[in-house]
Amino acid sequence: MKLVKLSDIFNREQAKELKKILEEAKRKKRDPLELTDEFKQLFSKWESDLIAKEILPDYLAYAFAFVLSKAGYDKAINELNMIIAEGEKK
Repeated sequence: MKLVKLSDIFNREQAKELKKILEEAKRKKRDPLELTDEFKQLFSKWESDLIAKEILPDYLAYAFAFVLSKAGYDKAINELNMIIAEGEKK
């Protein structure tokens, strides 16, 4: 089993879109596990990119929601901010 960072999965544009969803969910105090269907829908838009990385969008949706429920919104948003900032440097 391998530890994976969000930067291994998402590019800058994807990170921006995902960050918007997480910020809204945090503001509304939504349970991260309730977001699984939204993640499925979002990740299916990026299916070809994810499959190229050997990641199945539906499985990622469940895994991301679970890890988000354990790590919290702030940690995920911070990591997405790092991806966005790194993309701006290039």
